[in-house]
Parts: sequence; C-alpha cells; structure tokens
Amino acid sequence: MGRLDWGRRALLSGGLLALLGLPRAAAASPPAMGAEPKELLTTVRAWGAQYRNVDVAAIAESDLDLIVVDPRPKDTEQAFISRSACDRLRVKPDGRRRLAFARLCVGEANVTRWYWPQAWRDTPPAWAERVHPTRPGVRQVEFWQPDWQSLVFSGDASILDLILEAGFDGVVLDHVDAFMDWPERPTAQDDMVTLATRLAEKARRVRPGFLLMAQNAESLMTRPDYLALIDAHNKESLLTGLEGYGRYNMPEDVAWSMSYLRQAADAGVRMFATEYLTEPATIDRVRRQLRAWNFVPFFASPALDRLPSSEEKGG
Repeated sequence: MGRLDWGRRALLSGGLLALLGLPRAAAASPPAMGAEPKELLTTVRAWGAQYRNVDVAAIAESDLDLIVVDPRPKDTEQAFISRSACDRLRVKPDGRRRLAFARLCVGEANVTRWYWPQAWRDTPPAWAERVHPTRPGVRQVEFWQPDWQSLVFSGDASILDLILEAGFDGVVLDHVDAFMDWPERPTAQDDMVTLATRLAEKARRVRPGFLLMAQNAESLMTRPDYLALIDAHNKESLLTGLEGYGRYNMPEDVAWSMSYLRQAADAGVRMFATEYLTEPATIDRVRRQLRAWNFVPFFASPALDRLPSSEEKGG
C-alpha cells in the first residue's frame, strides 16, 4: 500500500486506533477561575509555538490556550521577553488565563545566539567542539558537562533563571533526544534524565507548579523516573513528514512512536503533537486522527515564524 493510500485510509478509518488500543478523546471540562497551571493544561484545545517574529500583542489577542515562544526571539535587540510582556501573554482577550511556555534547548547549542558567551565564540570549549552535520552554527554539546548545565539551568544567571523571572508557566525541553547523538557514551540516557531532574527540581523550588513539556525522545517513555518529571509531551511529525514535507509516514513508523507515547499517556502525561503541514485537506484528516488519539494538535510553519491561523490551530 502506498503512503498516501495508507494515510487516507488510516486517518479516516482510525485503523491504528484499534491496533494500538488507544482511547478516544473525551471532552474536557472548563477550568475553574484561578485554576493552577497543571489544571489549565488539561483543558488546552488550541495551542501554537512561535520562535521568530514574535508579536506579543498579536498573541495576547488570539484565542490560544497555550503559546510556546523563544524567550528572546530577537538577538539583535538584546531583549529577553519582559515580565510585563509575559503577563500579557498569559491573559486572553476575555480575561481568562492562557499558559505561556518558553522554549529551552537542553541538548545542543547554537553558538550564534545571545546566550553563547563571547569568550567561546572563537574558541569553543572542548565539550562543544562537535559541529552539527547539517545545521550551521549548531553544536552537539556534551550536555552532561557542568559548564553547559550552568549556562542552561544550574548557574545563578542561567537561561532558566531568566525564564522564571519573566513569569512563564513552564518550558518546552527541546532536544531531550540529544542522548542519541552519543552512542559511544553508555550513560548518555541516564545523563539526560539526571539533567531534566535537576532542572525540574530547581524550577519547582523557585516556583511550585512550574510545568515541563518534553519534546520527542520517545524511548525515554519507558522510564518511570522521567515520566514523573514531565507534565506534557509534544511529538513532532508523528503522522507526516518523515519521508518528505506533507507526505504521510509509514504505518510501522507511527506504530513504533505510539508504542512509547501510549506509555506516557497512560502515566497521565498530557499529549501534544506538531505537524508541519499547510494543505487544508491533509490538516483536517490529520487533526481528526490526532484528536481521536487524545493528542492536542498544532499545524506549524516549518520555520515556526508566525502565529497559527484558525485552520492550523488544534481546534
């Protein structure tokens, strides 16, 4: 069966739903006034991520229940999203609460970005010497190293500290799957879970109820210690994109991912999905399938450089 044929039949019939034994989505009750972030997370229906061209006013005027932003989207302006701007992000036009998350990359470094120390620009530390093979400016860091962790979360003026000071409700932990870049290190997976544990402990010590959304890294879903840390998970390209932009994934690839993701859902982790699609009919089919599997979908531009339109939001 061709990929497109599988996509149409499986997405319309819910064939994988029966195969994987997944429950169908149930309607969520609206949160009570003054609900805590964890409770708000359970009611998210429309969400999006925007890492470039961030317009705080436009996001504030949207009907999104959750927004994920790069906390410093314009390096040239030397401007981290302020507390007042974050407060605007956290309120909908009707006065109800919106969750605002910041992206926090834990497994690789872009040495052209604001957070990379000037002293390391010409002579990077030994733990950041490995250049990413396809992404200019990106380095695959030894994420277990104290200097990297100090920069990201453990230091007194870390990226996490700035996120907490700005008032974000949580973070999306990006490149958690970086442990797969180090097959020669037997403890790489343990190192990543340790990093996430220490990061969560610091964040929740400063702000109880701070939320963690992990991204990808399905194989970590077999670990109860990791599942206990995260409140939500976002899977990119679950149903489309592995074989080319807009193309449906092979059933065996979907089933592989779902065999892990189901374990997270069973543990009470709120499940999200990002598909990089623009064609309305495909979006509609994929949305219905993801909703049937209890995922909250978001249909993104590849560059994550604009607020999602009504068609691309999860509703």
